[in-house]
Amino acid sequence: MRSPIPRLRAVNLRVARAALWITAVLVLLCALDLESVHAPLDAGGADSSRSSPACICEAAAPGPALIHDRKLLKDFTRRATKLLSESKLAASPEDLGKQLKRASCKLSIPLAGKVEIEGEDLYDESLESVLMVGRMYKGKAGLTANIASGFVISASGAVVTNYHVVNNAVNAGNCAGIVVMNGKGTMWVVSEVLAANKSADICIIQLAGKDFRPIPLSRRVRAGGEVRTISHPAGRYFCMTGGIVSRKYSRGGAVEWINIDADYCRGSSGGPILDKNGNVVGLVVSTKSIYYSGKNNLQMVFKNVSSAANLLRMIDEE
Repeated sequence: MRSPIPRLRAVNLRVARAALWITAVLVLLCALDLESVHAPLDAGGADSSRSSPACICEAAAPGPALIHDRKLLKDFTRRATKLLSESKLAASPEDLGKQLKRASCKLSIPLAGKVEIEGEDLYDESLESVLMVGRMYKGKAGLTANIASGFVISASGAVVTNYHVVNNAVNAGNCAGIVVMNGKGTMWVVSEVLAANKSADICIIQLAGKDFRPIPLSRRVRAGGEVRTISHPAGRYFCMTGGIVSRKYSRGGAVEWINIDADYCRGSSGGPILDKNGNVVGLVVSTKSIYYSGKNNLQMVFKNVSSAANLLRMIDEE
């Protein structure tokens, strides 16, 4: 009778060879997957009106990513300067100033959302749509960035900020142009003013690009309703605060106003006021400090918001 040992050795050898082949295939698949993860987002071709995404955060382990404000502003200024020097689509301050006379525009905008979104998810989902709006000013050492806030309202790249944000820039005399960046680190130049309303302090500007992620608008806002805002108060970039709608009010004209108690300050101008469903119900305009006597004993700070109803009246929906 022949011993089964040689036959078992042959079987084991075939099994070992098969295992080696499977390991090699898995290694190759992992390598291909890593290439796809790290491929540049705009690999389809260069666009001088848009700057490739850059990480705005530093990894923290364990825990969430951290925003480094000074590093972010420095990087914004460097990239915006390069973008303005290369882009042929950036509007001049003179042209933007003339276009501020436009009262309305045609846009296709998304329907208001009806599903409640948790605060953490709302922040993450808004990072593609909430913008740093950089007015780039000429100086002896090069361009410097003055940052306000804004947000995308159409897939075609229409963006909302305050009228005073754009008007102050174009009348400064040393503005080189306006550049924006979202929370994912992608930058675009502003190519045009689509519509503006000085009374409501709203300006709709156009970015040179496509396939943007808009935030829906809603007229539905009630006193007592929960709201959040994401803006850049005093250089604290992509900062979310929350509160409630304190009241809706009028100053005697057609413009509708809202007071909220969510905190914001300079740098927040143009930031979106979001309801619990992720809809924009207004945008940051100003604050009003109330003192007991003169400039002593601060008692209360009112946060003045221009209602989304004013914005919607500027848009002829396609």
